Amino acid sequence: MTEAELLSKIESEEKAALGYFYGDLSKERSQAIEYYHGNLYDVPSTPGRSDVISTDVRDAVDGMLPDLLDVFLSSDEVCVFEPKGPEDEEACKQATDVVNHIFYKQNNGSLILYEWFKTALLEKNGIVKYWWEDSEEVTQESYQGLTQIQFQQLVSDETVTVTKEPEQIQIPQMPGVVLYNVSVEVKRKKGKTCVKGIPPEEFLVCSDHSSLSLQDARFVAHRSKKTEEEIEEMGGDVSKMGASGADNMVEFSPEWNARRRYYEERDSANMGDTEGKYWVTEAYFKCEYEERVQIRHVCKVGNQIFVNEEADHIPFAAICPVIIPYRFYGLSIADLVTDIMKTKSVIMRQMLDSLYLANNARIGVMESMVNLDDLLVSRPGGIIRFKTNPSMAMMPIETKFVGQQAFPMLEYQDALKETRTGFTRQNQGLEADSLNKTAHGMQLLASASAKRMKLIARMFAETGMKDLFRGILHMTSKYNTKAMTIRLRNKWVDVDPRQWNTGWDVTVNVGLGTGDKSVEIQKLLA
Repeated sequence: MTEAELLSKIESEEKAALGYFYGDLSKERSQAIEYYHGNLYDVPSTPGRSDVISTDVRDAVDGMLPDLLDVFLSSDEVCVFEPKGPEDEEACKQATDVVNHIFYKQNNGSLILYEWFKTALLEKNGIVKYWWEDSEEVTQESYQGLTQIQFQQLVSDETVTVTKEPEQIQIPQMPGVVLYNVSVEVKRKKGKTCVKGIPPEEFLVCSDHSSLSLQDARFVAHRSKKTEEEIEEMGGDVSKMGASGADNMVEFSPEWNARRRYYEERDSANMGDTEGKYWVTEAYFKCEYEERVQIRHVCKVGNQIFVNEEADHIPFAAICPVIIPYRFYGLSIADLVTDIMKTKSVIMRQMLDSLYLANNARIGVMESMVNLDDLLVSRPGGIIRFKTNPSMAMMPIETKFVGQQAFPMLEYQDALKETRTGFTRQNQGLEADSLNKTAHGMQLLASASAKRMKLIARMFAETGMKDLFRGILHMTSKYNTKAMTIRLRNKWVDVDPRQWNTGWDVTVNVGLGTGDKSVEIQKLLA
């Protein structure tokens, strides 16, 4: 297969992938974001009537998120690598500490989990990307009073460059002794495994992929917006793009617009923030290349490929709160409560309209006997002028308040939402002991309602979390070029990830609260 044939196949896979066009998937995701912000645009209100909106999507997502995050953030070691033999025992302990350190310290792990989980609860699937990134840190340093030996040791370092002519100082009391004042530039090369969540609309996967795990996917890609400088840093050359460059200028997806609640954000983007930006597709394509089946890592802009290399790992991890068997995309929590939000909004609007009419009833009048200007303004203590007996000139048309009939319907909708999501009004967390306030029945209710969220937490752990931590281990052990010195368990430890075996099993510690731990302790004490 030539590079031109590879480009043609990748473009075909890209156009056929899930999420490429702004179709039904994009529409549902942007609708969920709009509903989260309380914009029920597809159920318009009647002019002059109540336009209240029930924020059930936001309540369900934000209500479940703290408990799900607590499951993974309550443990010091979220993921643990298990040895396959006695010789792996110490290395597994080091790898467990290092990988957790990389995720939570070197990357902002708590924020990554928050965005990852919230995206999944709101937009069906959450995606994170991980990669190895080399960087160079440049610092300016000045030294004074160096001896000749110290000066020679300093300038002999390959990372040090003298920026100014060294100043030599003669000491009268010590003939023959010369001290040096010198300014240098120090370049230190660094590298680390980076983890970052990506917007779902930027992620592409082949339409026939039937699993949440992406390691066996035929085609996976990340389409992102890059400036010319960023493309050049990746190894591309914008000047070679030709006519395709102008055709490849970025446009805004429905999800992008839905996230920008304020028109100032959209206006600023339309006024030039995207000037000089292009779609960059970073694809991982499993195909037959160089007479064998392999994964090709390809980066392209327009019809120009600027990275084409073999890869042994697909650096993406995905989660989904409601998994549909044999499909990559499942359902979000927003999908489960969208119809409830619409129904409750309509009921609340009707109920408030009824209340408005009950408090401000319509009036039938004889036009010639009443001053209509007085009737058109309803205010406490207002005067209405009559030309005859008021009982003969006007008659209130009473409207019965229907709130008594509406409240049971609202209660039913709330119960339906709790059944679908597992998040109840009585639920204050996944710990059973925090719910046992008055009776054993309340504890049973909490246990039943928490099972659904426990299931979601377990699926997050067994799918995306395992894939992510395996990926961090793989990137760290493969691309690290030297031993690391990091602070683990309050001690500075030298660790060489190049010596690790990356085939270890991974166990995710899902800390489901003190209730479960207290029961285990009681059993041990007994």
